[in-house]
Amino acid sequence: MNGNRTNFFVVNTPFQMMVVQTLVKEFFYNDKNYIVSTIPEVSNLAISNLKMVFIRRNLLSLIDLVSFKIKLNYSIKKSSKTSFFVPHLNNLLSSYLYKRVIKNSNCSMNCYYEGIALFYDPEVHLSSATLLKRRVMSILSGHIYKHHSKLFPVSFRKISTAYSPILKYTTGFLETIQFNFENGNLSTNQSKDIVILGSPLKTISSLKHQKSLMDNLFESAPKIAQAKYFFKPHYESEKDLVVQLLKEIPNMIVLDKNIPVEKLIIKKNIAYIVAIHPSSALINLKLMFRDSVSVSVLSWHNLANELVVLFKGLGVEEFRQIVRKN
Repeated sequence: MNGNRTNFFVVNTPFQMMVVQTLVKEFFYNDKNYIVSTIPEVSNLAISNLKMVFIRRNLLSLIDLVSFKIKLNYSIKKSSKTSFFVPHLNNLLSSYLYKRVIKNSNCSMNCYYEGIALFYDPEVHLSSATLLKRRVMSILSGHIYKHHSKLFPVSFRKISTAYSPILKYTTGFLETIQFNFENGNLSTNQSKDIVILGSPLKTISSLKHQKSLMDNLFESAPKIAQAKYFFKPHYESEKDLVVQLLKEIPNMIVLDKNIPVEKLIIKKNIAYIVAIHPSSALINLKLMFRDSVSVSVLSWHNLANELVVLFKGLGVEEFRQIVRKN
């Protein structure tokens, strides 16, 4: 790549950081690369040629936003090419960078895969409080925030290059480029232990629903002899609700929610992963480990038919089918 090219990657979750690392290694290693993030945990995952720009999630974020915009303006003036990489448009930074691309001919917009949303583009509904906060923050930092009801609106797709591990399901963009996850290596002597991937816990209702599903899981799971159970909370879950769930379902080993499960199972050498609800992690695990891992979901309930076909096509099964085999 051009040595005078500067890339800014918006990163808001540990898995997004993992994908960005993959992209930098494969396509942009010789460029100047910045990670713009709202979570400090990603700094532990950074590779050597990534510089970090933090946007704090408190009142000081306004200072960070203004400072970032100054850095960005300087980069656009000094670099022959400035490229922005966002997971989607549903955040304040992505919306701002999208506007900068429209106004600057030497800037380009890109989006990168961070989950199955890239394949079907769901509608986004934000609370009035969240919308108001974003609008106030954007005005105070010097621009007007515009909310998009879609993660990838048509106007965005027309000017964006998409980086995806599955080109077949990534459509409508200016250009689509395939990247490949690094193949994971698991020992041939894998354990019979099970990792349970939690879904977001944000309300008491979601807590009760997830506990009910997990109770059903444990009624079947004993058929897998001598299995230990690991629980990976969803990154967006409320801490107090996770604690309450673990009190009601004891004897589970809790995994760090800040480390992508794609990295955790290598350390634990685990062959069975089951998700409470269909999760992008199941697709990622199949792409990385192929048939060396067994990935499953408790139910396909409320999942669009085309996505069920995608999951099944990659070898994701219902958990009850896994149990029958054992």
